Amino acid sequence: MGKLIFSLIVLSGLVVACGTNALGESCDNIGESNGECDDGSVCSRDTNGEKRCLKICHSVTECPSGTRCGDLEGTTLDGCKKN
Repeated sequence: MGKLIFSLIVLSGLVVACGTNALGESCDNIGESNGECDDGSVCSRDTNGEKRCLKICHSVTECPSGTRCGDLEGTTLDGCKKN
């Protein structure tokens, strides 16, 4: 019984640790939009050249102030990047 409880605790910790990255957080695989970054975002390089989860957009009106909607490296998608 003790081993079962211990196994469940370890397993639940792994599930929590394997979540997706939020907007602006670092990521590893450029072009990944499923699994690595939150829904509605994709891994690409930001204006500083760092790999980050960036918001997918279709027009500048979908982006926060101070950002633009443009081509993202490693993908056919557009995303919000700092001006």
